[in-house]
Amino acid sequence: MHDLSTIIEKNKSKARKLIDLTLNNGGVSFNHGLNPLKINKGFTVSIKSIIETKDIQEIEKQLNKLPYFNGYFYGLWLNKGIYYLDINTNINDRKEAIETGKLHKQISIFDEANKTEVKI
Repeated sequence: MHDLSTIIEKNKSKARKLIDLTLNNGGVSFNHGLNPLKINKGFTVSIKSIIETKDIQEIEKQLNKLPYFNGYFYGLWLNKGIYYLDINTNINDRKEAIETGKLHKQISIFDEANKTEVKI
């Protein structure tokens, strides 16, 4: 059994890995345990923004306190120097994904099969 400080340090390490993946790849999807996900089908749609910031320490702080949401996962991506941390869902049907994106005021969704952004 690990003590609380060991668990916090382990999560900090995971948070830094997610930040590094985002810097290298532009973004990453992950679960509440900060484990990267490999999604190869459907469309990822952001349903709620957690934070938008340029501050890496603030992103790390937010990553280390994410709650579990059944059926949802998280996404961290970087655009023009700004980090975006969101709660996401994956929807197989393109039309439904676009409608969900519009409902949540998104400008795009992500096609996982083709690894491309879909403007809406």
